[in-house]
Amino acid sequence: MMQRVLEANTTSFIVPLLILDAAVLIAGIGVHFIVPVLFVVVPLVLLVVVLYPEFGLASVVFSAFLTNPIFFWLTGEYRAPGWTYLLKVIFPLAAILGFYLSGKRFEIRFGSVEFFIFLLIGIYILALLYSPDITGGIGKLAKVMVAVLTGLLLVPFMRADSESFRRLFSSILLFGVLMLIYSAFALSTGAFSSAGRFYAGIGTIVYPRLLGLVNLVNVFFFSTAKTKGKKVFFLALIAVTLFFQIVAATRGPLAAFIVCSIIYVFTFWKAKSIYRLLLTVLLIVGLVGLFALAPGMQKTRMTESISIDQSALTRVFLYSLSFRLFLQHPILGVGFNGFSQALPSWAKAIGVVYPHNIFLEHASEMGIIGVLAFVLFLLAVFSRLYSNLWGKNKLSGELRTCFIWVAIVFLYFLANAQVSGSFAGNYAVYLFAIMLSQMV
Repeated sequence: MMQRVLEANTTSFIVPLLILDAAVLIAGIGVHFIVPVLFVVVPLVLLVVVLYPEFGLASVVFSAFLTNPIFFWLTGEYRAPGWTYLLKVIFPLAAILGFYLSGKRFEIRFGSVEFFIFLLIGIYILALLYSPDITGGIGKLAKVMVAVLTGLLLVPFMRADSESFRRLFSSILLFGVLMLIYSAFALSTGAFSSAGRFYAGIGTIVYPRLLGLVNLVNVFFFSTAKTKGKKVFFLALIAVTLFFQIVAATRGPLAAFIVCSIIYVFTFWKAKSIYRLLLTVLLIVGLVGLFALAPGMQKTRMTESISIDQSALTRVFLYSLSFRLFLQHPILGVGFNGFSQALPSWAKAIGVVYPHNIFLEHASEMGIIGVLAFVLFLLAVFSRLYSNLWGKNKLSGELRTCFIWVAIVFLYFLANAQVSGSFAGNYAVYLFAIMLSQMV
């Protein structure tokens, strides 16, 4: 192994990030100009990514938070320029450089998970060839490709290194704290609220999904904390994040977070303790109390009857349409991103362009071939999960703990994909599936 050039540890992790945060604050105070982002923030972020490559891996998931809010703060424009999406490519490349300079070995494994991922990508490309919307389809495919390549190029550096995965969770935690600070500021000013939903300038779909991820990581640190002070801190952080999940007024990610947390508490957190009880009480009883603090519009949207809930009724229509398209084109579907072209004008007008269910999206756009390939991919992932948790390759110690939490995050994104987003928008399903396969 080559000599270690750069070395990072958990203690020093916060130092360059605090410098980065200070730079963002200094650049943003009263300055509505793009230069501070280009010449202050981006170089510092790249430096952090080289020093802490796991931060670069986490930044791929949080790319919307890295662009829209910062550009709104600096320029007054809500939507960040299209070129900022290059950060999804630049940060992983910087992370590869960081891993290389740290002396870590690149050990990639090609197993059943990787085989079915490449099979899926091949089917996506085939479906793109007969797509009625090739341009939109290319954009959709690009998101999936970035997630897959990021996982395959970065995670093999982290193989069997529990400390590296803890740094990944620490990166997610840092993004979460910054999101909460920004969310509190946006909520206090009344900015970024629409139709009973609060989205902090990040997006009505992306924002609650990221909050759920952040809170799962909060639960991870709460359950593994060694001191009473850390336990209390992370329990408070869980409560604050849960409040913003409620304010976001998006039920799918909130339900997925609660279900996955309960799965962890009753399946993997074996030791009985007052802290496990406190977390259970917070998830059940505290949810009601935090809900009482939410603004009126958010309460209305979270509790309105399905019979009058436009979101639920629209989903019923989308599910029906996607199944009907599948029956009409059962073998190959209507083509990549073809579902959006079959929608009536009223649905397009409200921004609905996908079925809101990952299985129905595969069925309608790629037919039985796409659904079968996706199911086989999931079976390969669950096979790896079972083997490493209960089977012949059963893990132990800290690495087992990290593996459990990557599995919980994967389940969270997969559960959310049943009711929200396109499979391109749910690219984290592919990323964390690769992580489960490559991490040991």
